[in-house]
Amino acid sequence: MSAAVAMKLNLTARDATGQRKFAVRDVRADTTVQELLNGLVPKMGLPAEDSTGTPENPIRSLDDAVARLRAARTAIDQAGGEALLVGRAENFFVGRADLDDTIARLRAYADAGADCLYAPGIRSRAHIEAVVKAVAPKPVNLLVGSVSEFTLQDVAAMGVRRVSVGGGLARAAWGGFLRAARGLAEGGRFDGFDGAAAGDELNAAFAGATRPDR
Repeated sequence: MSAAVAMKLNLTARDATGQRKFAVRDVRADTTVQELLNGLVPKMGLPAEDSTGTPENPIRSLDDAVARLRAARTAIDQAGGEALLVGRAENFFVGRADLDDTIARLRAYADAGADCLYAPGIRSRAHIEAVVKAVAPKPVNLLVGSVSEFTLQDVAAMGVRRVSVGGGLARAAWGGFLRAARGLAEGGRFDGFDGAAAGDELNAAFAGATRPDR
């Protein structure tokens, strides 16, 4: 995939305990990460998340999270390439809406070598602008995975440099599929196909070129 596109790919290495592939294990550079970065995917975004995946203790200690991010920084620097290390503060994402702690974590991740900072779950203008200001001049990534009052131009004006949509596009596609399927199953209706993309349009999009009209 990396060889097929000119832009950076994004790899989510959510668990840094070694239980999942491409993780940073035991607060050191995991060999799988180094192999991945060393020529396999030289152009990629690698998020370093501080969530644990356990409801009773959802956020790692700051010292632990910083040490893991530093290990990822070391692995990237040793491998070379154009990997982008993203420091993620998961507070809002796991239900701990503490802006002060989020900002403190993001600043620590910036100091530890993160190229970009990310606090998934912040939504208000005040929170977005506070995060952007706190970590400047490092760029900020914003998650917009559902309907928002803001446009892309709005968040750019707030100082956001990178936007993720999470599973938003996939969920939008599956939402259309479910509406059409329910219309057929429950009412025998085909109007759920209204607005569907034409086959030629899809083929052209996946081929990376616009085909002439027939």
